[in-house]
Amino acid sequence: MNTRNSNLSLRQISLLAVFCSLLVIPATGASGWRTIAEDVRFPSDDVIVAFCEVTDPKYGLPTDTEKTDCTPAIQKALDDAQAAGGGTVFIPEGKYRLDGMLKIGSNVFLRGRWCQITANQPAAGTILMLYGSGQKQSILIEGSGCGVRDLIFWHPEQSVTQSNAEEYPLVIRGNASVVTIENITFINAYRGIDLSQASASCLRGIYGSPLKVGLTADKSYAVSRYDRIHFSPDYWSWSKLPGSPGADGAHRTFMRSEGTAVHIKEMDGFYFGFSDISGYRRGLHFEKGVSGDDASGKLCYVSVTDCDTALHVDDAKGFMILDCKLVGSDYGIWGNDRTHYEIHTSTIEGGIHSIFLQKNGIAELVNSTLKGETKITGPRSGYAAHHYEQVLPRFNNNYDRVRKPAKHDLFNIKQHGAIGDGKADDTAAVEAAIAAARKNGGGIVFVPDGEYRITRELDLGKGIELRGNSGGRHMVCDKTSAELGSVLFIDMPGGHENGTPFLTLGDGSGLRGIGFHYLQQDYKNFQPHPFMVRCNGSKNYIIDCSASNPYQGVELNGDEPLIEYSFIGGLKRTYRANGSTGGRIQNCHIKPDFWRTAWLPGSPKTSELEEFKWKVNAGGYEPIYLKDCDDFVVMSIFNHASHTLMTVDNSSGQTLMVGGEQLQGGYVLKNGSKTFDFLSSKCNVNHIGSRDGTFGIKSLPGFKGSARFFCSGASGTSDETWNAQDGHLFFQLTSITGPSNRGANSIHCGPEGKMTVQSGGANSHPIGIENEGSLRMENFDFAHGLLNSQVARLGANNSFPNTFVLADLNQPNPKSYGLEIDTATIEMGDALLFWNKGWAKDSLDGRRFMGARLKNGNAYSFKVTDPEFQKGKKPAVEITLFFRLDTDCTIKPFYRTRDGLKPAKQFRHKLGSDPTWKEYRFTLEDAWFGSEEDLRIEIEGESPMLAMVCFSSPVNQ
Repeated sequence: MNTRNSNLSLRQISLLAVFCSLLVIPATGASGWRTIAEDVRFPSDDVIVAFCEVTDPKYGLPTDTEKTDCTPAIQKALDDAQAAGGGTVFIPEGKYRLDGMLKIGSNVFLRGRWCQITANQPAAGTILMLYGSGQKQSILIEGSGCGVRDLIFWHPEQSVTQSNAEEYPLVIRGNASVVTIENITFINAYRGIDLSQASASCLRGIYGSPLKVGLTADKSYAVSRYDRIHFSPDYWSWSKLPGSPGADGAHRTFMRSEGTAVHIKEMDGFYFGFSDISGYRRGLHFEKGVSGDDASGKLCYVSVTDCDTALHVDDAKGFMILDCKLVGSDYGIWGNDRTHYEIHTSTIEGGIHSIFLQKNGIAELVNSTLKGETKITGPRSGYAAHHYEQVLPRFNNNYDRVRKPAKHDLFNIKQHGAIGDGKADDTAAVEAAIAAARKNGGGIVFVPDGEYRITRELDLGKGIELRGNSGGRHMVCDKTSAELGSVLFIDMPGGHENGTPFLTLGDGSGLRGIGFHYLQQDYKNFQPHPFMVRCNGSKNYIIDCSASNPYQGVELNGDEPLIEYSFIGGLKRTYRANGSTGGRIQNCHIKPDFWRTAWLPGSPKTSELEEFKWKVNAGGYEPIYLKDCDDFVVMSIFNHASHTLMTVDNSSGQTLMVGGEQLQGGYVLKNGSKTFDFLSSKCNVNHIGSRDGTFGIKSLPGFKGSARFFCSGASGTSDETWNAQDGHLFFQLTSITGPSNRGANSIHCGPEGKMTVQSGGANSHPIGIENEGSLRMENFDFAHGLLNSQVARLGANNSFPNTFVLADLNQPNPKSYGLEIDTATIEMGDALLFWNKGWAKDSLDGRRFMGARLKNGNAYSFKVTDPEFQKGKKPAVEITLFFRLDTDCTIKPFYRTRDGLKPAKQFRHKLGSDPTWKEYRFTLEDAWFGSEEDLRIEIEGESPMLAMVCFSSPVNQ
């Protein structure tokens, strides 16, 4: 390895002599592939496998890299790596001048040496010296599945006064999906990172003193992950690089008066955690994006201090804020939009206001500390703060992140005869490379760019890593055929789901940077297969991997497995852990429609995507199943479309920042008496799949433990939002929400169940409640009112503007909550929640909604069974009808008075281009219910679908 030490001090040179004895000799494979020698001064979580080094003679790196532009040499290395199908370009320790812009294409990663700068550790490692001012950015990440790692960026000529700084170009721009930016320090950048139009970005370990803006993003979709973002004026001072200012330098005044650490616009959900920000005008700034949409997401374990405003929100949907510190000299939180803030175990402090919200903002706080006055304005604003004895459990984020094979020797499968054209059988070559690594006592079985057809099961044994050419995060489905990277085409017949997995891992073995695709899978007729990977050892790992269409993904049978930054789909299940202690599944995206790109053999066509997802979920697809596990952590997970998001079976552990959408079911608890905690985790149920019933959170008979949900819950529309059949479901700061006012939700507590709810609310749906066990709720806001039959039990400790009776038709079998429908006249069915257009117009969409249509006669008929709504006890009633209107019709309601049925307001609907869901409301002043027919809804024309009827009355009546 060529390491440049021309600028080392005498002390560093003497230390280097000691360290050299600890270095691992680099191993070079075919076509220049090599492992990079480890250096204890710059520890890494993995073994660096590089396609090339910029110091290789053919790239012509200047002799004096500090004074001569290195851009052409580094770009040539990057281009070579892209031409080879991808790989890591390594830059050894040293300083490198860049006058131009570097472009990074698909599957290519630029990586150096890095260590964290601290007050006692000045800048060291690979330092890119940025001089160029004639381009929009210094680093352009423009390919799929590429990025930068372990680098320091420094502007040697940056000049800062208290009111001005040199406006150098943006350092890093990401224009591609699945961007990796990890272990990066911006010494004194004017602007650090812009990830606008970069989807599924994965950032971890971003440090520095960016002066104007540290990180910004707009039109960034598919859940980005920001982990360990640390921005402060201190890093430039601590760097000790030439020209670095003192602790109280002018840069500190400039950043405090002009700087924003993180600026987010439109983003389709984000997970932001374990970060520290200080010394800016605005720590976190959110506003509407260029397309008119805005952001929502989770802030967990984030500290923002020494700013004018810690969290500044011009426009956003909402935030879940867990164990954060938001301290501003002016404002802790400043909001200018109807944004919903759920704040748990946090400190909010501001010199003017701790929380200042206008235009109907909503803030809900539990076990949080406020320093400074609050001011919340607007007719629809809301504020609630409560404290409880039950405190937030400590989240376990201490684990062994370092995962490496027993030895670092490289065994390139092409040196054993592999072809990689997707046609030749490369099984024997891969087996030979594995055998060589086993004989060596461990090593890296390396798979260069290509599609390798494998026809037999593989067993890695102990201490072996199967490594592809990707040096970071990637999705197989997100690439064209020319950019696939390293992919194993599994060519084996299906037929059964039990048996030998495709890959078996022993102690200390793992997978990195590789993709998988089953050739003999059929998206119209799913073929069962055993697990793709079975981890039978301790400390197994699967990192930066991708799989398009496994029937079953990964089975974890040993202790301390680590699955992270992997994008794996599934048709039946994705991750199952059995008897595993100390395991972690984190920073992963899980969805069946990873399998949908035209290049993949046998992929679903785009027009068939929704129907394909329906079939997956109807088959009972489960992304995560934990059985008999202890201290298991599931963190930063997003799932799109599944039957049941997660099952906890006799297991203990925690989730943090977990979510799913288009689900038939959310979280299931079963068996045992252990405790599992859900932190800042949600599930969005959209009536998908077989429609044999939907749920948000459910405990089954035999579960005798406790499931505790902190700042967590269920949203969407479901037959059973919460259902405690056994054990204890505990909620603290939870909400029941949906995409809009569609139908009703319900809470069930069985005879053996216990449910405790502390703080939160139901803002978008009326809630049906069935309580046969122990249900306790306090400080819960029933915005649509409380079911009248529950007022005696729950009314004293919760808020509600009215009481109601309800006929809930938004489920397979109609539910009567004091209002009963005549079922002889109806038949149940379902319809699209959102009307499809374009390519999906005629597909079987998974987002279905239940309702009733008339099958006999021309009228729906209801009677009130709640005695408190009978005999004129509540004459003033508002009636809400919720229909799916897909035909021309006239809706004619008649209601019961003392003198008989009386016509109410009529509604005429003329079908436009699309069907629509719509609520109709009308008020009564002379209701007199209690007959066999208290409401009759006559229909002229073809029957629309009816999903809910609600009679509500003010509490003061």
